[in-house]
Amino acid sequence: MNFISKYGYIKPNSYDSQSENGVLFSIQYHYLLRSSGNASNVFWRKLHIFNLLVENLNSNNGEFRTLPNDSNKRFSLDNMVATAGFSRRYDFKTLLDSLPLFRWYSVRPDNFVYLLCCKYPFLKYFLLWITSIFMIVSCLRAAPDRTSGPLLCYVKAEGLNMRFTWWLCKKVMPMTVVECFGIYYPEENHPINIEARKVFKRD
Repeated sequence: MNFISKYGYIKPNSYDSQSENGVLFSIQYHYLLRSSGNASNVFWRKLHIFNLLVENLNSNNGEFRTLPNDSNKRFSLDNMVATAGFSRRYDFKTLLDSLPLFRWYSVRPDNFVYLLCCKYPFLKYFLLWITSIFMIVSCLRAAPDRTSGPLLCYVKAEGLNMRFTWWLCKKVMPMTVVECFGIYYPEENHPINIEARKVFKRD
């Protein structure tokens, strides 16, 4: 089964040709590989994602969009959050500078604060608690039809090293993290599911 799109992004399943949130899924997979101790793949995945994001920018006149050479200017909120955290974690300043602070996704205070803290790290000591509260509430409300929120929380936590917030998120979730991943990615042999089972087997 093929879980990689022709553009190089991770897909949520094997039967779709592409996905709106390929950037998010690819970064999520990278974080899981890192946490599972799969060191041989971590560096190359990081470099691969960086190259994908640079190609995305270069082919779209310096703007992030869903796909390379994309006529649709949309770049999803989830992709923005994942890109911001990934760029901050690895100090990819060029990528961070290419994420506009004020766009349609700025209307949500938790995501606006998250982007602010990625761009200007000193602000996390004053503002990141706002995002933390939203994350905990999202995990508290996890349900079979609401698994994307908690999984985005995982990506946020990894990007800005929000270990305590993520610990609280896991405590309040009414399902396990593995169950959450398994619902969102229904194919058992999806690479994200495989790594999630390794990382969260004790949670």
